[in-house]
Amino acid sequence: MDFFVFIHIEKAAGSTLHNLIKYHIPNYFVLYPWWYWSNEKGAFVTAEELRLIKRLYPFLKGVGGHTVRTYAGYEKAVKGKINYFTFLREPVKRYLSHFYYQNNKMGFRRSLDDFLGEPRFNNYMTVRLAGSEDVEKAKTVLKEKFRFVGLTEHFNESLLLLVNRVFGDKFIPYYQSFNVTRERHVSFDELTAGQKEKVLANNRLDLELFRFAKEEVYPAQIENCSFDLEQRLREFESANATYKYNPLRFKSTYLLRGLSRYLVEPLAHKLT
Repeated sequence: MDFFVFIHIEKAAGSTLHNLIKYHIPNYFVLYPWWYWSNEKGAFVTAEELRLIKRLYPFLKGVGGHTVRTYAGYEKAVKGKINYFTFLREPVKRYLSHFYYQNNKMGFRRSLDDFLGEPRFNNYMTVRLAGSEDVEKAKTVLKEKFRFVGLTEHFNESLLLLVNRVFGDKFIPYYQSFNVTRERHVSFDELTAGQKEKVLANNRLDLELFRFAKEEVYPAQIENCSFDLEQRLREFESANATYKYNPLRFKSTYLLRGLSRYLVEPLAHKLT
């Protein structure tokens, strides 16, 4: 298996995917967000830091998180090919979910209008992929840098395609969901006309990027799938419906998480 990097975009099913990968591939590090705002310029793990992380933990098979990037030059750090992958989400739903999470889970007490006026959250997916609000560059990155691009709205189907393209078909991605926002929060339809206009304006580039991924990138991955996707999806969802992680094995993943967060990563940051 080639080294892999999961570009985790906030509120796009990343927590579920992190836990799934950690459970099935123990030597996977979810990198800690050392920067307060992970989309700011320069707020990412550098190639030198990744080189040191891999040197300190030579068994490492992959990393993921909010602070990894396709343009950071990680190929030099691992001295080989990297399979990058990410999951995108319908931008308006992702944006409003991000607001809810910031306000109710992270403790940033602010009104929706205040959030709408904060430019650091605009076109979030485009900025994460391109490093700027350059949607054409983000499209190019999706096509040329990523081994796989999943859609949160088609999560199970995307998982099977991800396995086929990145992990190999022997990997069966059974999972439990984590960090799912179950409390009801305001929907786009409930916003005022002015708020709707602002939400759409703030996500104009992300809406274009998502449309490109949904209409061009994702269908191409389905076409190149090596198995009967519909049949495999039915079988997977039937088996996964009652699937539970083994409690002891799942708790053991926290040991590696602690090793990464409190020892390996701090040393790598300190030494660079």
